[in-house]
Amino acid sequence: MRGSNVSIADRKKREKEKRREDILNAAEKLFFSGEYDSITMNSIAEEAEVNKALLYYYFKDKQSLFLSVVTRGSRILLRMVKESETREVLGLEKISAIGKAYYQFAHDYPDYYRIGLFFRTRGFDITAITDSECLTEYKKIGNEIASLSISSIELGIQDGTIRSDLDPVEIYVVLSWIADNIPTMRPAFTEKLEIRGVTKEKFVQDVWNLQRRMIMNIRMNDNN
Repeated sequence: MRGSNVSIADRKKREKEKRREDILNAAEKLFFSGEYDSITMNSIAEEAEVNKALLYYYFKDKQSLFLSVVTRGSRILLRMVKESETREVLGLEKISAIGKAYYQFAHDYPDYYRIGLFFRTRGFDITAITDSECLTEYKKIGNEIASLSISSIELGIQDGTIRSDLDPVEIYVVLSWIADNIPTMRPAFTEKLEIRGVTKEKFVQDVWNLQRRMIMNIRMNDNN
């Protein structure tokens, strides 16, 4: 009898998790295709084919739902960063691999990239987000990516591939700031590059080469 009760409990848990994922999938579809401000909990309930009471049972507000979708993308980015970073040995190559993983993420998952950037730059009041578990995971992923990046830069200073007169945190902030702005470059800049015959892919590669030379140890610079 006890085994039967456990089986029923497991089934209910799986059903609950599936329902939550179905709602997230519906919300993701709307957040990918529309503007955040134009999407309502009503429209999400309609897309998910659930009533509002059930929707609010799983997600207390739109911000929490949006962050849950953003966190899905953050998980993918973290996986790509880890896979790229672990393939390299030298610090400069590790931070280069992390940067390339970020650009690849923006290219392969443009919708996740866009809503993630929107969440970071829109000025969301994270203290008002009711899903504390999701917020904790989102912050943990961000801290892990930052830690991997800073550790790679510190390693580069130690192994002599990165300039020792630079601060690792400052380098991380500058590289992250540049990475955030390239995929969302203003149309006027894009037009100037196109007139010049510079593709977006070439521009990204040229910018990264410039960044490498900015932080590269001068001895390596002389050899490259």
